[in-house]
Formats: sequence, C-alpha cells, structure tokens
Amino acid sequence: AINSEAIAILHDTGITIIGDFIVSPDYDEQQFRELKDYLEKNPVDLPMISILTPLPGTPLYTSMKERITIHDLDYYTLTNAVVPVRMDEKAFYQNYADLMRSGHRGAKL
Repeated sequence: AINSEAIAILHDTGITIIGDFIVSPDYDEQQFRELKDYLEKNPVDLPMISILTPLPGTPLYTSMKERITIHDLDYYTLTNAVVPVRMDEKAFYQNYADLMRSGHRGAKL
C-alpha cells in the first residue's frame, strides 16, 4: 500500500518513476505472474527488469560460486542467467520476455 501511495504522489507531481526489479533464477511461473501483476497495479513509468547476476568480486558471487555454470563475462549482462534456472530454461526466458514486454508497454520518460 505504501508503494502505491508513493507512486500516486510522484505521478501527481509529474515525477517520472524508474523502478529496478530483479528476477531470481529460482523464480517459478507464479513468481513471474506476481511481479507482472504488481507492475500492472503499480504503474512504474520505466521498469528496469534484470536477472539476478552474481558479479565477480561481490559477496553474492562468493555465496553463489558453486552454482555458477557460465564464466564468460560476455554473458554477465543482467539479462542472462549464469546459474541454472529453476524452471525449464525456455519457459524461464519466455516468462522473462513476457514480463519485459508487459512492463515496457506503456513506458515513458
């Protein structure tokens, strides 16, 4: 409720909202749906949706090091899963793409 109120206040004052959202490789279809529903109910002007990426040199990297299967830094773009995903890989990326499309449908700056 607090986020909804804050979004309404910012919109009323003409402030553009850019929101950062992180999708975990452990997401399932329900979690993708919940984030999509949240974005539909809370209109962020430009949602930035990335995939959780353990960047080298960070505590997250250290804690996830054993799970990392992709070590080529060219894939560390925040839009690629570098650890195995919970869902079928194709389904994961289809859900991610759908979330990106729906989140950016009304994007404005």
